[in-house]
Amino acid sequence: MNGTEDIERVEQLYSIISNRQLPDDPDSVQKKIDIIRELEKITKQKFLSTADFHQKINSFIRKRGSIRNDAVRFQTKRIELGLTQEELSRILGVSVRIIKHWEAGTRPLSKLGLSWLNSAKGEHKFDSEANRRG
Repeated sequence: MNGTEDIERVEQLYSIISNRQLPDDPDSVQKKIDIIRELEKITKQKFLSTADFHQKINSFIRKRGSIRNDAVRFQTKRIELGLTQEELSRILGVSVRIIKHWEAGTRPLSKLGLSWLNSAKGEHKFDSEANRRG
């Protein structure tokens, strides 16, 4: 799964649990356990209690939502400026693979990526050492 698919799946599964869409019969209890295990796998978290479960899932959704929003804004800006991924990678001094990850939302933007995103017209001056530390 990529970042967008992860958050959509987590939201879908969390909705089933939090909205009590399953009854309390034995089959449904097992289904809830399976959903919680899947959520642990996707979020890479262990849930220690009900409160911990809700806190970690909501935190995951907020964080991934922010990453997804940045990814869309980043790609939109690049396209509006008429840059290819290759051209932007050269400008920023990062690999095309990193640009693809940022645009897909599978990795959060680094300080460098956020700096470029928030610059007025995509103009940014940085030294090559700062680029590597990103």
